[in-house]
Amino acid sequence: MPRDHDQKPLTGGDFAVREAATAPSGSAQFVFVGSAAEIRKAEGALSDLGAVILRQKSLGSLGASLLVVDPNGLSIDAMRSALAKQSARVTMDRNSVYGTAGTADNYAAQLVGLTQTTSESSCPLSRRVAVGLIDGPIDPQSPPIEGVDLRARSFLAGTDMPGSSAHATDLAILIAGRPDRDQTYGLAVGASLISAVAFAHGPDGDIARMDSVAEALDWLTGQKADIINMSLAGPQNDSLGYVLELVARAGPVLIAATGNESARQVSYPASDPNVLAMTAVDIAKRLYRHANRGAEVDFAAPGVDLLVDDGTDPRHLSGTSYATAVGTAVVAHLLAQGAKSYAEVEAQLRTTAQDLGPVGHDDSFGWGLIRASGLCK
Repeated sequence: MPRDHDQKPLTGGDFAVREAATAPSGSAQFVFVGSAAEIRKAEGALSDLGAVILRQKSLGSLGASLLVVDPNGLSIDAMRSALAKQSARVTMDRNSVYGTAGTADNYAAQLVGLTQTTSESSCPLSRRVAVGLIDGPIDPQSPPIEGVDLRARSFLAGTDMPGSSAHATDLAILIAGRPDRDQTYGLAVGASLISAVAFAHGPDGDIARMDSVAEALDWLTGQKADIINMSLAGPQNDSLGYVLELVARAGPVLIAATGNESARQVSYPASDPNVLAMTAVDIAKRLYRHANRGAEVDFAAPGVDLLVDDGTDPRHLSGTSYATAVGTAVVAHLLAQGAKSYAEVEAQLRTTAQDLGPVGHDDSFGWGLIRASGLCK
């Protein structure tokens, strides 16, 4: 999936054509997800038909397995027929690729209500919350990140070149950056960060394959992440949806960016019913001009011209990625204050949200601007 920031989307505004990782035969790779027993059935059925098994991965934390296949000339109908004959109950879809979604005055804290009533500039968490990020690598040497509790693991293939660290590092700064700089600081100081590196360098920008995202989700669940931030955007994918449902059952709160293609369709995985979909507004609470719209939008957060200073290059950034990072910080505060589930988090956000569009839920702002008034003492 492309990450969620200002760059040419890999899939086009309406996602009519799905981009997928290319198999050795030249066709699109397919991913099959299910229980280990069902995946073994699928592997046998597909191999007998002439498909090439590229790799099989265990999603142990989720009690599932994943199979990546080169159809080798087989049609979708032929593969489905073979699976049906073996009664293999698996979910299948292309191995979609996703990209980033993200362009700065530090107005975010004031806009969402995460400001101290004292002279202190930051609003630390009342207890530690573990925040997982599926993105590129985070630069641990970035001054605002030094001293932050950070652990990381890569889910790239051996031949992949890691993507840029800029996007993930900026998200990490917005969420948990240490408050020792004059201009920027994290909105959830004290959060621990769990970095799942799934973005590889591609010819048209950094991309993440669906199977890498699935492995990252499994690992973050096993690492006991309280929140999983997915500042990435791309096409709907049934196999990834199967994994997201398993993760949601396990407990982490899932948050994703609505996407930046100016489309009348929310990007995936934000459009998944198990995920909080976050769009971006500016300091005047106007919708980001490139933000996708749709019925699946849940909430809005500051994400236009946010000032991020990594210690060497202060810059203004815009995109629903960054709004998602702000939303992640607010959710971290809710969890630190006692919220225990996705349902409780969503209910609290809806209760306190500032309605920005037509009364009630709408396709642009969802339930409105997230607010965290009263969480900072």
